[in-house]
Amino acid sequence: MNHALLLVQVDGTPGSPPRGVAGIGVVVRAPRGNLICTRCLRAPAATNHEAEYQAVIAGLELMLTLYRGVAVRCMSDSRTEVWRCCGGVEMWTFFQIFLE
Repeated sequence: MNHALLLVQVDGTPGSPPRGVAGIGVVVRAPRGNLICTRCLRAPAATNHEAEYQAVIAGLELMLTLYRGVAVRCMSDSRTEVWRCCGGVEMWTFFQIFLE
């Protein structure tokens, strides 16, 4: 399958109440939105943030396994994980030091 860019949509939930195991969903789509494949997984996670982070990892691992070398756009509904993936953690550390 030759794609210039694949879309990877990820989501994770620790459950309610959290039980230490997250449900992970990964959807891979072609550039025009056509469904290519889906995966449902479980991963260790005690919080929503951990579950979302595990979902990003699962999505990227799937891409490395099935579509190594193909450009990927990863999409998540978690602002925190998007922020972390874009370097927000370093900026937050900077602000924490600045504010101390």
